[in-house]
Amino acid sequence: MFDYSEIQGTFSLRNRRFERSHNKPIKLHRSQGITYKILEKANILFNEYIKTQKIDTSFIYKMELTGSQIYIKNVPCFVVEERKNSLVVIYKDEKIKTFIKNGLVFCIELNNIKYTIIGKNLKINRFIKR
Repeated sequence: MFDYSEIQGTFSLRNRRFERSHNKPIKLHRSQGITYKILEKANILFNEYIKTQKIDTSFIYKMELTGSQIYIKNVPCFVVEERKNSLVVIYKDEKIKTFIKNGLVFCIELNNIKYTIIGKNLKINRFIKR
């Protein structure tokens, strides 16, 4: 019979033998060069584009959000990248976070009006085509 007291910490079962597993740190590399200041400039371009558009609710759910300033839990952040099922945002303290659209509720301010967007209503292929 195997003496389990010899194994301290975590272990894995491989080839039907007990072996001590080695915890290896996983390094996640974030996008290099993305800063809050760069996204502030992108937000200026986004706002110039929005001023030329007629805004209604159907437009809001179809527009691309990259470069826009949104509010997640009343904390302002900029959208770095909009993916198929997620949003990558950057906060003022340079933290980059990824949120799944399906469970996300956020606000966006356009022409001094705040709109609340429910993420599960953002379709996968929803961008305006011209």
